[in-house]
Amino acid sequence: MERLDSWKEIAGFFRRGVRTVQRWEKTERLPVHRHLHAKRGSVYALRSELAKWQQQREASNHAGRDGNFRSQLDKLRELSLEQVMLMGELHRALKSTRDKLAQIQRRNIFAPGGPAGSGTSGGPFQPAG
Repeated sequence: MERLDSWKEIAGFFRRGVRTVQRWEKTERLPVHRHLHAKRGSVYALRSELAKWQQQREASNHAGRDGNFRSQLDKLRELSLEQVMLMGELHRALKSTRDKLAQIQRRNIFAPGGPAGSGTSGGPFQPAG
């Protein structure tokens, strides 16, 4: 039978609850038709329209996931490149700090009066005087 004549039948087509398909009608334009009566309107839907709607919805959701995945992948690539650049900066800063520390240590060892706090009168290569 092509025609579904109630919310319950429409929900059964999707294997979902009645409230879910009613929400889909409001938020996702589920193709449901209404008979207008004096007190209350009854609903019906055509299987072919529901199947087409479902295919379009699935295609749209799939495309959205693919687009989101690509966006996340692009962001990951950007972050990876940024990480490589930051690691290079960190290595340069560390080398510079080590070089400055070595200079300070050399100055301290060879300075008049010897190494700081050693109590000696000269450095290791200075003649005793």
